[in-house]
Amino acid sequence: MIEIEQRHLDIPITDVFGWLIDHEYRGQLLRDGRWEPLETFDVGRDQLASVDRPRSAAYLNAFLFTPAEESWSAPT
Repeated sequence: MIEIEQRHLDIPITDVFGWLIDHEYRGQLLRDGRWEPLETFDVGRDQLASVDRPRSAAYLNAFLFTPAEESWSAPT
């Protein structure tokens, strides 16, 4: 599990995700107490729109990356 925030990066957050995916990790994000596929993340909607309120429920920064070959998935 890792916290990733665009506001602390000098590169696009998608570059970080891409690096992890290229190294055979599968990503999920925590939204409203549930894990969702990383593909549902939109940096504009999920971080930049709430950058002045990083503690709000709309600001998403918790990500889980697991080895792609493992069958583990987060509980829904």
